[in-house]
Formats: sequence, structure tokens, C-alpha cells
Amino acid sequence: MLGRRGRNAQAERALAARDALIESFYAVDRAQRDLRARVDAAATLDPQGPGGRLRAEFAPLDRAADVLGAAYLAAIDAHPLDEDDVPGAPGAAERDFEAVLERMRRCSAELDAFAARSAAPLAVVDAALAQLPPRVAAARSALAAAREAVARLAADGLAPGSAGELLAAAEQDAARLDGGAARLGVAAAVELADRVAAQADRARAAAEELPSRREAVRRRLSSLRTRADAVEHRLAGVGPALSALRRGFVASSWHDVEAALPGAAERVRQARDLLDDAARAGRAGESAEAEAAVAAAADALDQAEEAVTGVGRRRERLEAAVADPTAPLKAARFAVRDAQRLALAGGEPLPQRWVQALDALALRLDRAAESVQDRPHPDWEAYLRELEAVAAGAASVVGEIRAARAR
Repeated sequence: MLGRRGRNAQAERALAARDALIESFYAVDRAQRDLRARVDAAATLDPQGPGGRLRAEFAPLDRAADVLGAAYLAAIDAHPLDEDDVPGAPGAAERDFEAVLERMRRCSAELDAFAARSAAPLAVVDAALAQLPPRVAAARSALAAAREAVARLAADGLAPGSAGELLAAAEQDAARLDGGAARLGVAAAVELADRVAAQADRARAAAEELPSRREAVRRRLSSLRTRADAVEHRLAGVGPALSALRRGFVASSWHDVEAALPGAAERVRQARDLLDDAARAGRAGESAEAEAAVAAAADALDQAEEAVTGVGRRRERLEAAVADPTAPLKAARFAVRDAQRLALAGGEPLPQRWVQALDALALRLDRAAESVQDRPHPDWEAYLRELEAVAAGAASVVGEIRAARAR
């Protein structure tokens, strides 16, 4: 039988083994959980490549560590401490603790060896994991700024409009981000954090721009309504110029500008409706919609104004042609002769297509001149358009000649 001294020594060894076992268990548990998280992250990042292989290699080691954890708990439970903090059977306790401790040490060594073998792919995972916290922090910060910007709109009596929609989308993604990398995977979590930050930044920018955009729309609404009144007034006063065209020129010289006038009146009505739409959209905070309506209204007024201006411009054009028919003819003839001089300046035989084109243009000039000579009611608009077409044809030949000689 053991004496008190021997029993005390055995109890001390059992307690030392128990303390070593506890320390070893926590070290193995930490190493296991750390490797498991990194391996899972690697498998999420690259399930078909190194990450998948790491998970397959780590799985039996992970299971063995779980089994060993159960053995640890069983050993601790089998040898509870008495009132003097000594195991009831110190010899048996020492043997059991030492046996599990030896297994713990082997498992720890295997975990260390796995970590060493997997250092390269795990370093990639560590780099990815290191990206996540600052990305998430940036997303949270951007989201907070967006919330404040949208809240200020309500205080100013402005509907958030698209800024509110962007913020809602960011909030929805941020709720998913709360699942963390363990649930989403590292790559997906980083991507989601970046998307939350981008959406929140757009929401904040939209909210901050909304007051100035609303004010710009208001100014444009005022100026365009004034412009619509002016165009409508000019449209009502176009009669005298149109009457002068009807009296002095054949219908083919002015029927197109007259035909455009009903469309001009319709464009003014469209513009007024669009301006009303823009005002409603602006009040609702839909800046993009309001700006689009304002732009469409401005375009409609441009078209209406062009139609109104066209009547007076056509009258001036035709009256100038009657006063001096030779001026536009001389300009077109100069263009043809300039093309002819350029063609002859090269010194080489001219391609037949250029000769034919220039001869045809010269012939068209003669016919145009004849169309207004000694005729009681010539079509002056047709005359001017023909001369313009001849000048454009000459410019086209000039362009061909210069391009050919530049080669």
C-alpha cells in the first residue's frame, strides 16, 4: 500500500497531467477551429481547386480532433476532483490523463504539419480574410452617411425618390452582409460589402444633389414656360409673312413651311404638358424623371420655334433670290469651277468618273439658270435647292480628288 507521501506524489502527478491535458486540449481546439475556418474559406474561394483539396485533406484530421475532444471530456468526467482537489484514484487518473494527453500531442503535431503543408494556399485565404473587415467597415460608414443624407431630405420637405430606392437596396444587401463570411463565403462577402458601399455612395450623392437639381428644374420650368408663351405668340403672328409668301411665290416654294405650322402648335401643347409632368416629378423627388421631361419640353419647343422661324427665313431667302438671282448662281458656279481647276492641276489623266461628274454639274447649273429666266412664276425654292445641291456635288468631287492624291 502507498503511504501518505507516495499518495501525495501520485496525486500531484495526476494533477500535473490533468493540467497539461487541459492546456493541450485548448491549444488543439484553437488550432482546429482556426484551421477549419481558413480551410472553409479556401474551399469557398476555390471549391474546384486548391481550396477543395484542402477541405478534403483536412476533413479526417478535423473529425479526429472532434473524437479526441470527446475523449478529453470523458477522461475529465471520469476523474472528478474531491474536496481537496485531488482525483479519487490518482494512479488511474494519471494513466488516463497521460494517455489522452499523448493523443493530444500527436493531434497537435498533425495539425501543425497540415498548417505547414498548406501555408501557401492558406496565405491566399488569409489575404482575402484581411480584406473583409475594412471593406465591411467602409460599407457601414457609407451606409450611415447615406441614411443621414436621405433623412435631411425629409427635414427639408423633399421626397427621397431615387435616393430612397438606392438606400433601400443598400440596406437589403447590408442585412445579408450581417451573415458574415462563414455564411456567405469570403469572396461573396467582400463583393457584397463593396456593393453596399457603392449603392450607399450613390444614394448619398443622389440625396445631396436633390435640392440643387430640384432648384435647377424649377428655374428651367419658369424659363421654358416663358419661352412657350413667346413661341405661341410668334405662332399667332406668323400670318403676314405667310400671306406674303402666298402672294409672291408659287405654292411649291412655301407649302412645306406652311405645313409645319400645325405641328408647331401641337409641339407647344406637348411642351406645356411635359412641363406639368416635370413639376409633378420634381415635387415627388424624381429628379431624373423631372429632368427628362424638361429636356423633352425644350426639344419640343425647339421644333416649334424652328417651324415658326422657318416662315420668315423662307420669305427672306426667296425675296433675296428674286432681288439678285445671279448671286447664288455665281456661288455654285464658282464651286464647280474650283473643282475643275483642282482636277486639272494634277497633270495626270483624269478618271472618267470625275470628268463626267463635273460636266453633269455644269449642265445642271445651266438648267437651273434657265428655270427662272423669262418665266412669270418660277419656283425660286427649287432653284436655290438645285444650286445648293450642285455646290455640294462639287465639294464631294473635290473631296474624292484630294483623298486620291493623298494616297
